[in-house]
Amino acid sequence: MKKNLVMFVAVAMGLLIFQVSAGADQISQKEMDAAQLFVGTWSCAHTEGGVTGPYTTTIVKSLGNAWLKQTYDFAATANEPAFQGEWFLRYDERVHHWVRFGALSDGMYFAMTGKRTNDTWSWTYVLPGPGATAVFVKSQIQNILLTAPATRMNGTPVTEHHVCNKVP
Repeated sequence: MKKNLVMFVAVAMGLLIFQVSAGADQISQKEMDAAQLFVGTWSCAHTEGGVTGPYTTTIVKSLGNAWLKQTYDFAATANEPAFQGEWFLRYDERVHHWVRFGALSDGMYFAMTGKRTNDTWSWTYVLPGPGATAVFVKSQIQNILLTAPATRMNGTPVTEHHVCNKVP
């Protein structure tokens, strides 16, 4: 009898864990489905203080469709050399946040966590230092606006602004 009770408890615990895991997977999938609007190639323009310029970003499904991979290609400007960046994005149900990790060809790196409310993704920088935020807003079906945190250029605080249009 004791052996059957132990077996019953083990099976019940396994089913409970499976149900909780399946629910988490459904939430993660719902979040990943919401982010599919980002998949594609985008033509963007940014302003950061006195620096302006075009860039291209492409977002594809990656690593068995578990992540979104974003690549940046910034053209050289009068004041800045060309540079590239790569990011990985995913919803992590364990912490109930989006996570975003990236590195740039100039050696900079970032880690962020985010929340989504409808078509607005709000990100908080975790690395290299906490506190700053960035907001992605889907303003129209083919247009994404990004306002990034105030940064310092030559000692002066500036805010980045980006406007991206999906390339057909």
